[in-house]
Amino acid sequence: MKRFVWGIVIVALAVVGTIGNIQMGKRVEPAPLILLILGGILLIVFGWKYLQLRKRILEASFQMLRKTDGLNAGEIAATVGASEVKVREILLREQRKGTVPFKYDIK
Repeated sequence: MKRFVWGIVIVALAVVGTIGNIQMGKRVEPAPLILLILGGILLIVFGWKYLQLRKRILEASFQMLRKTDGLNAGEIAATVGASEVKVREILLREQRKGTVPFKYDIK
């Protein structure tokens, strides 16, 4: 989520700074502007991909919790198409946030 938000902030600052410089009659250097906009867009894209992966992992884990009493990270990883390590990281983070209950073991 942080990457996504920071990407939006960086792009917005680049655009506002450019508009301000144009209104003041200053010459706008294209290289820093392009770097800021491209960096912001990359942060937005990677942040969006992470949010979508997190959403798919949580949906698969909740479906598994409805059917069984535990979470199998290997099955979730196969279902989602991500690595098991990434699935475990996201599930642990979500347990800390309180989204996934601690009473279920992650196998």
